[in-house]
Amino acid sequence: MTLNPKWTATIDLALKDTSWDDHDKRIQAEVDDYKKRLSLIVSDWKIFKAQIWTETGAESSQWSKRPMQIGNPTDTALPVLKAHRENSDLIMSAQVMKDLKAGKSVDDATFNIQLGLAYAYTRLATFSSVVLDPKFLEYTVVSGDSISNIAQKIGTTQKILLDLNPGSGKMIHPKQKLKYQKAAIQPTSISVTPQRLQDFYNGNGDPNYADKIKYCQGVIAKLKR
Repeated sequence: MTLNPKWTATIDLALKDTSWDDHDKRIQAEVDDYKKRLSLIVSDWKIFKAQIWTETGAESSQWSKRPMQIGNPTDTALPVLKAHRENSDLIMSAQVMKDLKAGKSVDDATFNIQLGLAYAYTRLATFSSVVLDPKFLEYTVVSGDSISNIAQKIGTTQKILLDLNPGSGKMIHPKQKLKYQKAAIQPTSISVTPQRLQDFYNGNGDPNYADKIKYCQGVIAKLKR
């Protein structure tokens, strides 16, 4: 798909303008932190540099405040992260969650990037039910129980309960015995590519999103500084 020549000309300005590198250290630090906390992450930080150029770029008025556009009127990321939806609490760092709860301004460029990457990794992650202890245990259902609150109560997952107790998804009753194993939902893989960023982060809002990221990656590869 052909990209708008005016847009590509703007991106090409980065070849001679070092202000397009303003957020490099912020991006690198955040990606490095994720690699330490989530060893399954192997992505190059420069793909996020390319994404930020796609989102705003140094010529944008948002470059110094909201480089990832988190907090804009049409943004879907901030509500997800605030509510810890989509297992985002398993991706975000403790500090980012603390700052979110405290109401830190999304106009802080570093925080905006942190939120953008947290949402990207959340959307691109595959989450699975992981058995923590192979030992089989038993739980006795009490009045008011549901599969979801039982899972939280005893430290397992709904999937484990349903797999080990066929039919329990339709109905459970007091005094019923349920088998379970200690388990937790965990991110098991995260693949970051331009196309996946378009599909899962951008939600295909911009049909050229992946191509724009690839174009930015090409320009970044030409940088001599």
